[in-house]
Amino acid sequence: TISKLKGEEEIEKVILRDGREIETDMLVIAVGVIPNTDIVRGTPVEVNRGIVVNSKMETSVKDIYACGDCAEIHDSILGVRRVIPLWPVAYLGGRVAGFNMCGIEREISFVTSMNAMHFFDYYIITAGVNTDDEENFEILRKLEGENYRKIILKDGRISGFILAGKISRAGILLKLMKEKTDVSSFKEELLDDDFGFLKIPPELRWSLLAEKVKLGVVYER
Repeated sequence: TISKLKGEEEIEKVILRDGREIETDMLVIAVGVIPNTDIVRGTPVEVNRGIVVNSKMETSVKDIYACGDCAEIHDSILGVRRVIPLWPVAYLGGRVAGFNMCGIEREISFVTSMNAMHFFDYYIITAGVNTDDEENFEILRKLEGENYRKIILKDGRISGFILAGKISRAGILLKLMKEKTDVSSFKEELLDDDFGFLKIPPELRWSLLAEKVKLGVVYER
């Protein structure tokens, strides 16, 4: 946690609460999101930090749905319910809620935090867990010039990742995380800038592709 800022005309370093100093020429402040749940306060609808919903985006009251930044949903990676105020989650939640309200049963199969950022021609993408807890997670890191890769594993499966600089093939890491694929046999390859499907063992590679490719046609799940 930052306790002090130092600098003359511009910021030069930040002082952390534990006394450490980190030199920097930029400080980004994010305030987060406070879900607006006023509309259901005082009703039977369950509210925690957000409006609690199930995988159909249905609240604790039958046929009442919630989605977007106000919804509190099950995080597929963390295994807990939480508010995930991101546009892709809002889009998926709204789509699922809309189908169910029309009588067409749909569920969200995978939800976790995902962010992509672009600062001064520098790209960053993150997904899932971000931690330095090496007692409960295996953490792989690689810093090469301006490119940084961090892969977080739990029981041989990807729980989260950060890519900075070169972010190509992030979709493959997300696919492996979504499918809870055991990457133990090729985990070191995940840090390669040119990591792709060809670096995944053939038997795993085809199992990941088979569900979407049938007779040359690509299907969305």
